Amino acid sequence: MSEQGKRLAFSQVAPPKPRGPSPDMVALINVLAEQAAAINRLAQSNEALVQAMAQDGEMGDDLPPTVGLNGRSL
Repeated sequence: MSEQGKRLAFSQVAPPKPRGPSPDMVALINVLAEQAAAINRLAQSNEALVQAMAQDGEMGDDLPPTVGLNGRSL
């Protein structure tokens, strides 16, 4: 059997080997991981700010209701 025939026969019997993610997919995963980390840092910062505002009593509960252009409260 020729080399080409052996490869053809083997490819028909053996399942294809997993190749892993493409370089573009790896780059996308890395960018998404960086963005997720930045979002988590922002969320933690916002949570700390909300906690500090709550302790200072600056949550806006003492402000009058916001009024829209039609004169009704939002």
